[in-house]
Amino acid sequence: MSEAENPDQPTTLRIAIVGGGLCGLAAAHRLIELSRERGRPCDVAVFEAGSQFGGLVQTKRMHGYLVEMGADNFITNKPAAINLCKRIGLEGDLLSTDATYRRSLVLYRGRPCAVPEGFQLLTPASISSILTSPLFSLSGKLRMALEPFMPKRKNVEDESLASFV
Repeated sequence: MSEAENPDQPTTLRIAIVGGGLCGLAAAHRLIELSRERGRPCDVAVFEAGSQFGGLVQTKRMHGYLVEMGADNFITNKPAAINLCKRIGLEGDLLSTDATYRRSLVLYRGRPCAVPEGFQLLTPASISSILTSPLFSLSGKLRMALEPFMPKRKNVEDESLASFV
């Protein structure tokens, strides 16, 4: 019997989500939540081209270290991500960082090296942290020192991060 024949029985929505990364999985979960809340059945399929779900967000053991891949942080002062973890039953699995070690590290010459203090969105908070960091070569440090004297771009179109770096 079709929906037209039985209006009390809504047709099941069939939804395909392309990409099993964080956004695709969160979208699938939210669609299922809304389906249950509104009493509208849905069949959600998530298609992932890679060998595993999660996209770029992964945890790996490398060189004896636990390495978080993908997103560089989990913002806890905005509730959306925490609320999602609660709804999917992962709240008890969340681990906060030890304040003593709360900093970003990158693998440099096979060893973890601290990102310069205050270095966010490719902008350092202090010159001294850049000058003392082993992550930047002498020529790189000199080029950064010249940045205030570089001419402004004439082209005002958006620039990709890749072309900027």
